Amino acid sequence: MFGGMNGTLVLVLVLATVLFLAIVVSAVVLGVRNRRAHRADAGFKPEAGWYLDPADETLQRYWDGSAWTEHVEPATPETEMPR
Repeated sequence: MFGGMNGTLVLVLVLATVLFLAIVVSAVVLGVRNRRAHRADAGFKPEAGWYLDPADETLQRYWDGSAWTEHVEPATPETEMPR
């Protein structure tokens, strides 16, 4: 099936590929989270309004123009991150 490769070698190659892909996906996810956290911590001051909660993107949190408030609601497809 694989040009004479034995089953163990095929299994090792498949596992190595899966591990590599998991590392790449993790790096991308962490990079996106870090970029969002950096924007939130960089003195960025968007207009007051409802935005995706930086800590939980399933929620939207109200930004009063200078700080996040305790007011949260479920996020909607239209909810954006502050720009």
